[in-house]
Amino acid sequence: MSEKAELFLNLKSFQDFYSEELEVICQYFSIHKFFDLQEIMPKTGRDTSFGVILSGEISIIDERVDNPSRIAGDFLGEMALLESIYRQADFIAASDGQIAIMTFDDIENLKLKNPYLAVKLIHRITESAVERLHKNGLRAHRKYMILMADESKMSDLLNWVKKEIDILSNVPIIAPEWVAQSLKQNVNLSVKQVIHPFVLVGGADTIGAQIILGNIKAVVCLREPLARRSNRASLDAIFRLCDTYQVICATNIQTARAILSAFT
Repeated sequence: MSEKAELFLNLKSFQDFYSEELEVICQYFSIHKFFDLQEIMPKTGRDTSFGVILSGEISIIDERVDNPSRIAGDFLGEMALLESIYRQADFIAASDGQIAIMTFDDIENLKLKNPYLAVKLIHRITESAVERLHKNGLRAHRKYMILMADESKMSDLLNWVKKEIDILSNVPIIAPEWVAQSLKQNVNLSVKQVIHPFVLVGGADTIGAQIILGNIKAVVCLREPLARRSNRASLDAIFRLCDTYQVICATNIQTARAILSAFT
């Protein structure tokens, strides 16, 4: 095993990874030393990277967090990664140490060459984020609605949105790129976050992460029951997560109308 991969070997966050997988993943991380009181990964616009602490301790300057320290094996900047938001806290080194940093672009590169490992890594980061939220007594706010539709059901979705625009214009919405464009063009409704096709970070593969994190209040996915679809496995996974995490899910217009009461 390479010296770089050995740095990840004994970290709790990577205990579920085989040595061969670590050899691949570590190629996408850059290793950086840090020193006591040094600012780590400062807030500079929309974030483009996250990190995992290899050694030492880093403090989080955030009044919402009861236990503001991260140590070896902990992720840093994972919420900005999973939620596609700006970094919400400052990170200051509390000792000397090392951190491994991966850019969002490199996650996409990993997905292209080894999609299984990319999804496994995102899944582990999501688990870590949820564990930390619970440990700190924090809960994400269930506020987002996901809007999706089969092509044959898009007109039904647009008509429903048009009829309920007074409510939906005040709801933060996540939608696939082509749905977002149609909503903007036809009913002048802007979405909060666009799901770009074939993109891991902020894409369709992270809808599940948003559900697990507790950010999704409802999913509207209008579908043609008899249609064959290439993404059936992905949709089934989303529906299972909705059941597991008690997220309201509508697959036809009547149920879509019913769930609006949760937003009024």
